[in-house]
Amino acid sequence: MLRPSFYKLKSNYKKKQGGTHTCSMHFPNTCAIRMSEALVRSNEKFLDVFKRSHKNKCPHGHIRGAQDLGAILAKPSVFGVRDFGWNAQESRSTPPDDAIGKKGIVCYMKIPGFSGQGHIDLWDGADPVGDEYWHAETIWMWTLK
Repeated sequence: MLRPSFYKLKSNYKKKQGGTHTCSMHFPNTCAIRMSEALVRSNEKFLDVFKRSHKNKCPHGHIRGAQDLGAILAKPSVFGVRDFGWNAQESRSTPPDDAIGKKGIVCYMKIPGFSGQGHIDLWDGADPVGDEYWHAETIWMWTLK
């Protein structure tokens, strides 16, 4: 498996749009591209994994959609099955009790009022590194040490 440490991934993750990836595509700096780029910076083998996938990529090989990236992470040779999965919580900013104290990558899918694939971000055990959407219909988490 290719799971980097939480701290290595966080050190390579740029949470602000316009912060890291430059690309000629119309949507050059989505959450999935930022996370993809952080994964590649943490371990170059991720770029080969992304390029071999049939998911939507930018010309540099980074995955463009949150659900697409989640599907790749779920492959046994990458991260494997998610460690936690939840349904929608009471509010956008109320995490499930068993997410507290766990660090990792969280993929929020079917976010109310959002037409895209969702959002993928880092969770430091108490707060998101970027954004959180705990009211999403489906939520997956892969823990990182």
